[in-house]
Parts: sequence; C-alpha cells; structure tokens
Amino acid sequence: CVLSLNSWSTMLRKVLITTIGQHQRQQKWQRLIVSTNFSSSSEFKHIPWNEMFEELLSYRSKFGDCHVPTNKLDKKERHELGISEQLSDWVTAQRKEGRKGEVHRERKVQLEGAGFFFDSNLARWHRRYNQLREYEKDHGQLKVKYSHNPKLWRWTAKQRTDYKMDILEIDEIELLEEIGFVFDETEQDWDKYYKEAKKHYEVHGPLKECYELMNQSLKNWLNLQKNVHRVWKERGGVDPPSSLSQGRIDLLTKLQINWDPLVFKSWDEQWAELSAFQATNGHSRVDHDCSLGKWLQQQREKFKKGGLSDDQKGKLESLDIVWNMNDWRWEKNYKQLIEFHEKNGHFQIPTYVGEKDSDEYEFSRWAGRQRTQKHLLSRERIEKLDSIGFPWKLHEYSWEQNYLKLKQFRDECGNFNIPQDTHPVLYSWLYKHIQTYNTTQSPDEFPKHLRERFEKLEGLGIELNKSSN
Repeated sequence: CVLSLNSWSTMLRKVLITTIGQHQRQQKWQRLIVSTNFSSSSEFKHIPWNEMFEELLSYRSKFGDCHVPTNKLDKKERHELGISEQLSDWVTAQRKEGRKGEVHRERKVQLEGAGFFFDSNLARWHRRYNQLREYEKDHGQLKVKYSHNPKLWRWTAKQRTDYKMDILEIDEIELLEEIGFVFDETEQDWDKYYKEAKKHYEVHGPLKECYELMNQSLKNWLNLQKNVHRVWKERGGVDPPSSLSQGRIDLLTKLQINWDPLVFKSWDEQWAELSAFQATNGHSRVDHDCSLGKWLQQQREKFKKGGLSDDQKGKLESLDIVWNMNDWRWEKNYKQLIEFHEKNGHFQIPTYVGEKDSDEYEFSRWAGRQRTQKHLLSRERIEKLDSIGFPWKLHEYSWEQNYLKLKQFRDECGNFNIPQDTHPVLYSWLYKHIQTYNTTQSPDEFPKHLRERFEKLEGLGIELNKSSN
C-alpha cells in the first residue's frame, strides 16, 4: 500500500508539472503572437492581425457595425456590398478562436470595443436589425415588402413567429419594440381599416350594402369581417373569434354595417330590393361586391342549372334581368366600337391609362382582346366585327390610315412639307420611312411588305432617296 501511494504521488507531481508547463508555454505563445502582430490561426498566419482589424474597422465606418456576413448563403450579398472573402473568412476565424478560448485578452478587448460579436447568430441578428432600421429611413415604415428585400422580409417574419412561440430573447424584443416594430400585423391592419371605414362613415353616412364609394381594399376588408361574423353566427354565436371580438363587432355596428343580409332575408324580400334598385337606377345590373349583387349572381347560377321556378324566372325577367353578363358586356362594347368609328372615322382606339374600373379602360382592353383572342370568338361575333370593317391586324391598318392622311395632305397642300408642330405624328411617320429607306444601298434588300410600302409612297410622288430629296 505504501509503495502504491508513493507511486501515485510521483505520477501526480509529473502530471501537474507537465500541465503547468503547457500552460506557461501557451501563455508565452500568445504573448509572442501579439508582439509579432500575426494571427494564431493557420489560415492567416502570414497576414498581420492589425491589418485585418483595420479592414474590419473600415467595414464598420461604411456600414455602421462589425456584423460582416459570413454565412455561405450570404455570398451574393457580400458580392453586392463589395466585401472581400478574406475579411469574411478572418471574422469566421476570430469567432472560431473565441469559442476555443484562444483569442488573446488584448485582441478580445479590441474586438469587443469595436462592437464585434463572437456569437455568429447574434451578429447576424443585429445585422438584420440594423438593415430594418435603414429600411425604415428609406421607406418610412417597418413593414418590409418582399420585392424590396426578400431576406429582410423573411427575417421580420421569423421575429413575429418566434415572438408568438415565446422563443424570442427579451433584449431582442425590447430592441424591436424600441423602434416601433409590430409583432401582430393583423392587429395593425384591423385598426388601419377601421379608421378608414370610420372616415367613410363620417363623410358618406352609414356603411351601405353596396360600397360604391369605397376603394377595393376597404371593400375586401369589410367583406372579410362579414364572413367571419357569419361563420361565428352559424356556430351558435358564442365566444367571438379573437380577430373579431365583441368590442370590434360593436364598433362596426355603430357604423351601421349590414352584417349578412343573405342569412336573414327571403327570396321575395331580395327581389323587392332588386325591384327598388331597378326603379332608381334604370337597370338591374347590381355591383357584385354587395349582398344584393351576390344574391343576383346566385339566381343566374340557378337559372343555368334550371333551379328557378317559372314564377321566380318571370319576376326577374320583368326587371330586365341580364342572365349572361359576359354576353351583355360584349354587346355593350360592340355598340361603343360602332359609335367610336362613326365619330372618329377609324378604329385606332387609344390605350387608356386611367382608372381600371372605368368604361374607357374596359373598352380599350376589350378591343385589344378581340384581336389577340380571335381564335376564341364565335363565328357570329367575327362576322359582326367584319361587317363594320374592324381591322384584325392593327399595324397594317395604322399604316394605311397614315398613308391616307399623307395623300390627303398632298391633295390639299400640293407638297409633302409637313409641319412638325401641327402634324407631329404624320411628320414622324414619314421621316421614319425615309430614314429606313436610306439605311441600305439596295432597296431590294428590304422584305416584301416594306418594298410594297415604299412603292406606294413613291407612287404619291415622294422621293425617298436622301441624295435626291
């Protein structure tokens, strides 16, 4: 036992001496590294540490922090920001040494004093946080649009998810709340649209069933509230959903919203409302966004399937009901096309750039669709358009129209000296043809349709060759 105890004591002394010796050698090595200004990492042993640290400080002065993107997925972002791969790799090496406790105390103090995070996840979080603050400065809001910055949009979405799951750090919550970040967007949207609905009520009175004076986004929001309310009622009307609390129901009720008339009104009551609408407006084409319009659309669907009684069908037809709105719209635009041609003498309908819901916009789009979707038109509709001379190839038609205008100008003025200020379109059209004609030495090089057009212009007496013009 004595020999064993002595042997154990001797071994312990050797271990302690060896350990202490290794620790002392490690300290000497760290002091040597700092004194020679080189990194302890084998990857950067030939690069002075202070030189890389200065590059990190340059990054901070440019971007406001030391959160250099180091993730492989951030390679594109580094390229866009002009960040060197060497700096990114060096930052990764500092964090790796930090986890192992191999960063010398003096260098650690320098890095932390510059705002450097040894935790890469923490650094990445703060980098996105700073980007969010910059986004607010540029766009005036913290609600990031995906099209503006997909990565930042995904990051903000994750913060909201982590907040709901109660896994977001307290200091991160405080930083986000400090800049006014909204964790529950639905709450923000509800308040926003309620204020808009209240303003509409103050200006136009009670929220009617047909929201003719509202924008589409407010209509959609009100319809969503009505649908949530309807589902709640159908389930017994107990414990309102969180998205539409009793307090919110009361607020909208004060604005005299009609929650869901379809559930409580009979067929005859709906028909009576349609009759009143027809008497007031002179037609029975109700906006499909309102409850009466939805009911009317249901009657059209029932009519197609033979689900209406003869009495119901007769009552609706007595109000000049339009059973097929697509046919009605086509005939309406067709009549407008005839009127346009009679008034202007041509079919060059301008592209309308106004409100999308306006008649002018719809008419312009309709005329274009007849050409692009000719293969989908019925024979009857093609014949109706042919009967009024509707041009299927607009480019050829436009050329002929300008040719006729040029001929008319020559007949009236006796020359082709077109004033640019009074006839800008015709002037440009003719000048373009002269320029095109003179782009080649031989007119035979032009395609057939261009040669034919040049021959027609020369037939009017125009000298297209610049040297003779």
